Parts: sequence; C-alpha cells; structure tokens
Amino acid sequence: MNYLLAFDAGTSGVKASLTDMAGNVIISEKEPLRVYYPRQFYVEQKPEEWWAAVTGCAKCVLDQAGVHPREIAALAFSCMGQSITMVDAQGNALAPAMIWMDNRAGEEAKILMGKLGGSKIFERLLGFKMTGNYALPKFYWAKRRAPDLYRRTRAFLDQGGYLCLRATGEWFCEWTQASCTGLLNLYTKQWDTTTMKLFGLDADRFLPLKKPTERIGCLTAQAAAEMGLMEGTPVFGGTVDAMAAGIGAGAAALGKAFIVLGTSGNLGLSCSKKLKGQSGFATAQSGDPDKLIYIGTNNASGASLSWAANHLYGENGGDSQAFTKIGEDMTRVGVGSDGLLFAPWLAGERSPYPDDSLRGCFINLGINHTREHLIRAIAEGVAHNYTLMADLAEKVTGSPIQVFRMVGGGANYLPWMQIFADVTGRTFEVVRNPGFGGTVGVALLAAVGLGVYPSVEEAVQVVQVEHCLAPDPENHAAYRKSHEAYQEIYPSLKKLYGKLNPTS
Repeated sequence: MNYLLAFDAGTSGVKASLTDMAGNVIISEKEPLRVYYPRQFYVEQKPEEWWAAVTGCAKCVLDQAGVHPREIAALAFSCMGQSITMVDAQGNALAPAMIWMDNRAGEEAKILMGKLGGSKIFERLLGFKMTGNYALPKFYWAKRRAPDLYRRTRAFLDQGGYLCLRATGEWFCEWTQASCTGLLNLYTKQWDTTTMKLFGLDADRFLPLKKPTERIGCLTAQAAAEMGLMEGTPVFGGTVDAMAAGIGAGAAALGKAFIVLGTSGNLGLSCSKKLKGQSGFATAQSGDPDKLIYIGTNNASGASLSWAANHLYGENGGDSQAFTKIGEDMTRVGVGSDGLLFAPWLAGERSPYPDDSLRGCFINLGINHTREHLIRAIAEGVAHNYTLMADLAEKVTGSPIQVFRMVGGGANYLPWMQIFADVTGRTFEVVRNPGFGGTVGVALLAAVGLGVYPSVEEAVQVVQVEHCLAPDPENHAAYRKSHEAYQEIYPSLKKLYGKLNPTS
C-alpha cells in the first residue's frame, strides 16, 4: 500500500501525519517548537529547529507505523504564512525567521502604504491594509534596517520554501505563499515586478513560482537519511496552513466557507475573482490552483484559550488537564457570561480590525465573576469576532453564509462550536479529526499531483462531517445584545491602545 507523509508546520510545533490517498490519518506525531521574543515587537523562530522537528517527526511516524520508507509515495508541507527567512546562496539562514506574529515592521508598513497614497488606497489596490505582521513590510524592513543582511541574502524564503529547500535542494515559492505577500498577480500567477520596484524591492530576491499541486522535486540523499526515507521520494510544495485547512475542511467548491481555529484563526471562502479588500480581508490564491480565496485572520483564536490554560489553572497550567478543564468550565456559565465581554486581540489584530496596537481585554469585569466566567467570555469573544468577519464576508460577496466547515484544534471543543453557532446564527459542521485539517489538506493536494484525483474539487469529496451544530434561536436572540456591546469596544478604545502600544 502507498502512503502520504504530510507535515503541518505551525507556531507551536510541527505535526507529521501518515495518511492514505483519501486523507485518512493512520498515525501522527508532533514535535514542539520554541518561539523567541528577543525585543518588543520581535517574534522569531529558528529555521534549523523547524527542520529538526520535521526530521524527528518523520522518523517517529515511520517507526510507530511500521511502514517501510519505499511505501511513502510523496511528502507535502502545510506551513505558516507571513514568515520570512533571509538565506544566503548556500541556503543557510542568515538570521532567525520573522514569523507571522512579529510586527517589528509597523513603521515600514505605514511607509509602504504611503507610497500608494495611504492605507485606504493601498487596501483598494493590493486588497489589504497592512500591519507589521505582513511579509511585505518585513521585506522592506530588512532592506531599510538590516542592509548588510539584505546584501548577503540570496532569497526571502517562507517557511514552506525553507523546508522544501532543505528537503530537495530546489529554490521556489509556492502560489499561496506568494499571494500572501501582495506581490503576486492573481490572474497571471507571476510576480508583480512593477510593484516591487515601486516599493524599492529587488526582484532577484524572489523565486520561481509553483502551484500547490505541483511536484517541486525529490528528496536528496542527505534529507532522506535525516528523515529515514528513500532518496528520490517526490515532494510537493503544499500550501499556506490556512489554505491547506480549507482543503482539509472540504471547502473547495465556489462559495464554500470555512473557519480554522488554531493558535491564530482564519475565515475563508472560495471565489473566482478578486474581491474588495477591507477590514483585514483580502483575496489570495486558494489551495485549489483553479480558484481564489477571500480570507481574513484573527491573530489569537486558540491562543486566547491557551493563555487561559497557561495562567488560570495553577499547577496544571498549560497541560492537557488544564485544557480538559477549560472544555468543562465553558459550559458552567450561561449565555452572555453575566455581562462579561472579552476582546481576543492578544497579539494585535488583522480582522476585522487591522491594528498592531490592539491587545486583549475583559470588559465589565465584576466581583461576581469567576474563572468559569472568564473562560466562557473568552469563548464568546472569539465567536463575536468571527461574527463580524462573517458579516463582512457576506457583505462583500453579496451571498449569505449559512454553513461553516470547522477545522483546527479548537474545533475539538464541541461546546465552543455550539457557542459559535449561537453567537453567529449559523450552522457549524465539524469534520472528522478537525485537528488534522492542515495535514489532510496537503495530503489531498499531493494525491491530486500524483494523479489519484483529477481535481481538488473531486479530492475533497472524501472529507466527512462528523458533527453538525445548528444555532439555538433563543440563545442567538440573547447574544444579539452582547454582540452590539462587543462592537463598541474597538471604537471606544482604539485611541487608548494607540497611546499604550505605539508601533512605529
């Protein structure tokens, strides 16, 4: 039997899943990753640690599954977007990677938007309003603030590009990663060199482009030895984690909507043309080469619950018992958390408020509120944020969204999914094994690349829904009042946040 080995490299760790050609996960392993915070606004990871986690996971999966390396038909990678690593001509990282949470380039974002007449015009032309989290201002930051590193840089690699370079020796950039920079022409699938010149960026730092289902090379002898695999095993470039999760959710058909609840989170839906960018939403390349995706990002979806697990559960802080307790505590307080509101902006925000200066907050905290109230308010606050995102997506597309497919680790909390349904007034379908959305997604893309399926739309027909949660009309009606209050938090506090957390 032939298997696929799919990797999901994220902020907290690298997951490797052995799947069959239908994306069924047979066994999975995860290696944790460290995140470094050397200075204010700096959030980094070490690319060498990415690779060490990939090789460690690969060996563990093969050992535990008892699968011979020759049975692995292909590898594929799902990786975080908006991360950049400066590498030299030998492929060595010149500095730690600036990951998506890094917003040191806040001033550069404002400068670049100013080159196009300001944030509103920039958003209209490129499809999104930039914050320092985005890759584009990080490129400019490197040239402006680290000129020596910039001169020595052969290429800016995203996480997937770096891992595939280590695996195959091939230099490339995959379409979905390229689209996240704002420098990809979504129709020709070529770099927009005119915009690069306008922003003072050098086109020779940007690599040849490959589509998500394209085989980009084969494992080198060295990489194969490090991973315990066969030299020459085909490698597919995969896609950005959010786009991979959309495929893993089975949301490839036009108009299909999905939500990913990981450390960060995304709301996206497939589309056929570029849509108006606003409030942190933009049109990007889908994991399906034939489609685009309209997508927005909440920076701290699962991270909000992780913060609670780490800091509100004493000696169990951060371990599995804390997360189990969170799932229980979420149901011990009624709708509306007795008036307590939470804004999930712990790491700045991109959608629906693209603003680096934002931070999380509890509003209306009273002496009567308990830890259970805090947990319920966090769960509801994330759902309120996604309600605004869903309403915006409906307004821009002109089509109602009645059903969301759910993937990501957060989708394992069924009480939270019911809260999502009740707050948004929409139905939520949780797929089987939602925590494996990324690896299932790139496994199916690799299967398409191998010719197992004729198209991505055909491939995602194998994705199965395990739970369907419809909104409770009474609960939804009760949430409307708290949702109105939630919408007042940002306009009421944005000036104060700007003073407390200046990003330039």
